[in-house]
Amino acid sequence: MGGGKIKNLLFNESFSFTFWFRIGSWLEYSNHGFLRFIFTLFYRRKMRRTGRQIPLGTRIGGGFRLIHYGTVVIHRKAIIGKNCTILHNVTIGKTHKGVPSIGDNVMIGANAVLVGPIHVGNNVVIGAGSVVVKDVPDNACVAGNPGRIVSQNGLIAGKGY
Repeated sequence: MGGGKIKNLLFNESFSFTFWFRIGSWLEYSNHGFLRFIFTLFYRRKMRRTGRQIPLGTRIGGGFRLIHYGTVVIHRKAIIGKNCTILHNVTIGKTHKGVPSIGDNVMIGANAVLVGPIHVGNNVVIGAGSVVVKDVPDNACVAGNPGRIVSQNGLIAGKGY
């Protein structure tokens, strides 16, 4: 691996943010009080600079990727599975009833909003600009406002082909 590739990786804002999020989340549940305090100040500054609001300790599986620079807001109690890809300007928030739970291998498009006590299954694609307020089964593609299933298991919804 050349020096340029390492430099690009270390200074990539999405990688950097995810890296520091993982360290901070580990510290959040450790007994290192003073170190946790200092790191929290550093992380809050990083959140302000990037426009991303992902609280330390949020349950996010491995392989988490933030693709583009832009605002991403995730509620602290939301659960996100492995290999989740989130594009810019996405909100994963709560209503008075609860927060979303997102499965593995999910791709969430730009400007999408997921709110309430919903469950998004595994291998799901949520299209750009979608507003998801109902459960999404496995292997589905959701689009629109309100979000509705436009494809499932590779088939066009309602058409059978």
